[in-house]
Amino acid sequence: VADRSLLDSARLGGAGPGLGGLADLVERYRSAALGDLQWGRLTPWRSLTAQFFDPPEMRPYLTRLAEVTMAFGPAPSGRGQALLYTGWLGGRLGWRGTGEAWREADGTMEATLAREGGAVRLLLTPGGAGSAEGLVGVTIVAEGEPPARFRLERAADGVCVVTEAEHAGRPILTRTVCIEEPGEAALVEQDLRLPGRDRIFEEALRAAAALAPR
Repeated sequence: VADRSLLDSARLGGAGPGLGGLADLVERYRSAALGDLQWGRLTPWRSLTAQFFDPPEMRPYLTRLAEVTMAFGPAPSGRGQALLYTGWLGGRLGWRGTGEAWREADGTMEATLAREGGAVRLLLTPGGAGSAEGLVGVTIVAEGEPPARFRLERAADGVCVVTEAEHAGRPILTRTVCIEEPGEAALVEQDLRLPGRDRIFEEALRAAAALAPR
């Protein structure tokens, strides 16, 4: 009998069926915790995104996000990682599906979610043949006075990420952060240190599975 199971959604077929299958496991086996190495790989991206909104004056933008564009690498796991990132962001901010199907043009997939007081446009776009695996870039546009734009982009070295925050009337804030991803053994060790179920991961997984193109 195990009280924790660990999988890697990067190895589970297509993004939609893979995430959907994991979400079903979470619901079916409520007495055991489920971990995903793909979630661990997203930790630096989630942390850097959250840091944009750490200053008190930036927090109101969280309720006014209007567009999120995610670029992902050519590996099959790239789209799944982008969807899991979207599930995390949307789950935390209470976004809801609108019933619209994904639309696709020139390799870019687009969908619309509802948020309190408005809508959020989602764009999933391939990063190109030379891109790293997984997420390679995120751009978040927020409405407001003034509007704001937040960007994360993996540098050419594949290790560092350039972050950029831009809103009218202030200088663009740019920094470069090295986020070398841990290997599989380190990801396993990191997950096994968790004392119980990761509710934020489960919330993100459910949201991502609901969003995933069928």
